[in-house]
Amino acid sequence: AADGDERNPIAFRRRRLVDPESPESTEYSEREESKSITLTGKWPNMPLEQDTFGMTIGCLVRDFYFLSRGRGTACNRYSRIMTTMFLLVLCVSLQIFLLIQVKHFVCARAVHDIRIAYDA
Repeated sequence: AADGDERNPIAFRRRRLVDPESPESTEYSEREESKSITLTGKWPNMPLEQDTFGMTIGCLVRDFYFLSRGRGTACNRYSRIMTTMFLLVLCVSLQIFLLIQVKHFVCARAVHDIRIAYDA
């Protein structure tokens, strides 16, 4: 999608550099590294799912944003990130464990019973 594509609400409309000495912005140029980049675009707010993955995404985005801005205690932010990541790994590990146990105890027995029934 092009930068000015109106059909895509997430596509950037314009890409400009802000010149601190001039009120007007100039077009983006990679050669001018001393100027700061300001990106303007439409970003629709979409609700996150109410599950472990949505919690992890929300925590990571929020805490890394506040860490980059220097707001709040860094120790609290890092501990919240680590706790959230631990809960995500625990949840995925539990799901994998349950899938393996279902395969072992449920599917294996059903396949065994079907083989006995069709061999007779």
